Amino acid sequence: MIFKKDKDRFSKITNDILAASESISDSIFNVLTKLAERYPGAVYWTCRKFLQEYLRFFITDSGYVGISDRFLQDMMYPGDVIIYTTPEKLKTGDIVQIIFTEDMKDVFIMHPKVLSFNTDGSIDVEIISSGEKYKIWKWNILGKLVKVIPFNSPGWKEIFPNCGDNEWLKETIEETIKDIKNSDLKNKEEVIEKLKTRLSKLR
Repeated sequence: MIFKKDKDRFSKITNDILAASESISDSIFNVLTKLAERYPGAVYWTCRKFLQEYLRFFITDSGYVGISDRFLQDMMYPGDVIIYTTPEKLKTGDIVQIIFTEDMKDVFIMHPKVLSFNTDGSIDVEIISSGEKYKIWKWNILGKLVKVIPFNSPGWKEIFPNCGDNEWLKETIEETIKDIKNSDLKNKEEVIEKLKTRLSKLR
């Protein structure tokens, strides 16, 4: 396929990419790889947006299981198993996992609470860890948090061995302890003690 020659510079770029290899897939992949060397966040963001906006394919169509790598007050500790579902039926107060980029270079994943829905399709949220408020879009959302399965509980023992890694979790807990020691968290001694207990059960 060759795009008609016109004044659209992206048509020329597209034709050059298609002509670079007999395999369209290889050409696209190589271009994305080159772009990702400088702007990995932009590449991820664009591919995800394309899947959802153009193909109507949601990466989390069937939900997913995650292992927490952070402490969020009254919500989760490192090592907890987190169950997420699709973000199709959102309501005020839901906790979601979102992804966004800064300057199209770095990729960040955070957990905010849904505050309200706007007429332009955007969603107002509040980040759980910081209290900062942002406006996001549907394609920012990876999934909706529906259940936290606590560390070392019966349900955790069934799931974690199949998708978690003890060494990774030890390092994550140790890093979290350091971060909390240097924080101004009011109940940090209690949190640190709980983290140390988890660490002892992994040794």
